[in-house]
Amino acid sequence: STYGEGEPTDNAVQFHKWASDPRNDGALKGQRFTVMGLGDMNYTKFNNMGMMTDQSLERLGGKRVYQRGVGDDSQDIAADFQAWKTEALWKALKAAIADINK
Repeated sequence: STYGEGEPTDNAVQFHKWASDPRNDGALKGQRFTVMGLGDMNYTKFNNMGMMTDQSLERLGGKRVYQRGVGDDSQDIAADFQAWKTEALWKALKAAIADINK
């Protein structure tokens, strides 16, 4: 979730600092991830933390298994999440699990 002008929420500050630190590059090698970013399009840096987290997880060595979702609190954030997960999230997660179990 993005707070204010593109900052992490209080409960994500420590994770964001760790994930943004280049000294940790590769720390998540082999881990799989997907990101659903939350924000409000009325702010200049809409969904900034979702974008930054997605980029950081990849830089840290993670493997994206599904496209980043975008939720807009100024519209219908629940519908945004529903559409994101309904589109193909479960199919992507099943494929990621199958890949692990090979």
